[in-house]
Amino acid sequence: MFKHILLGTDGSAASEHAATLAVGLASQHGAKLTVLYVVDPYPYLGIGETNPLGFQAYMAAAQQHGAQAHRWLRYARRQSRK
Repeated sequence: MFKHILLGTDGSAASEHAATLAVGLASQHGAKLTVLYVVDPYPYLGIGETNPLGFQAYMAAAQQHGAQAHRWLRYARRQSRK
C-alpha cells in the first residue's frame, strides 16, 4: 500500500506520536521512510551580524534538537522490529 513515507518532525510530543505511526506503517508495508527535520534561521537573520553568539547558540540548540529527534527515531525503529 505505501512505498515511501515522508515524515516531517520538530521533536514535539505530537511529532513523536506521528513518528511512531510512520515507523509502524513503514515496517508493516515494507516502505521506505524518509525523515525531514528543518531548522528555521528566520528569527535570527540579521541579528547574527550584531550578536553572533545569539545565532550560534540558536543553531547549536537546533543541531542538538535534531540529534535528539534522530536518536528517538532510531529507538522507535528498533522497537517496531520487535
